[in-house]
Amino acid sequence: MEDNLQLVDLYSWIGPIESLNFDCGVVKINNEVRKLFNKEYEDRRVLGLVNQLGNLFGLIAFSLGTTSLIQKGEHPLERYPVLSVDLLAIQKKYQNQSYGSRLLASVLKMALTVNCLVPIKGIYLEALAEASEFYENRGFQELHPFIPGMKFQKLFMNIASVEKLGLYPYFDIFNLD
Repeated sequence: MEDNLQLVDLYSWIGPIESLNFDCGVVKINNEVRKLFNKEYEDRRVLGLVNQLGNLFGLIAFSLGTTSLIQKGEHPLERYPVLSVDLLAIQKKYQNQSYGSRLLASVLKMALTVNCLVPIKGIYLEALAEASEFYENRGFQELHPFIPGMKFQKLFMNIASVEKLGLYPYFDIFNLD
């Protein structure tokens, strides 16, 4: 595992970055990564792990949104503010080296930061079925039972659970390390 990685906001990063050959092993996600780099989504922030040479190890995109939490016993017609993880992708050659956990922790810290300014209920995401265990092992819970044949799983972590992880909000959002 490389230790000299920097967590950067890829939309404001002015250093070199090698993203053209990004490959996480899932075509659909690779296509979404290309859309992110083409800035086709104006409502998302994208954080990346890059080394000094500009090699991109992985990235995470997130946005503010709302979701129904009827499965958690909340009112069925209410929508609740959440930080939404839109995409988490690690280059194939760097997978299973804790980079995904590091990126996820950065978004959990960002959720704590947002919650200091504007209260949110938690973090929401839709994970590929084969990736849901990664999130469940980190405290996310299913919003509905998994149905065989589903390609993704809706997961949620409430903000109180994030606060119990021992993470702290960012105090300087321009310095994310």
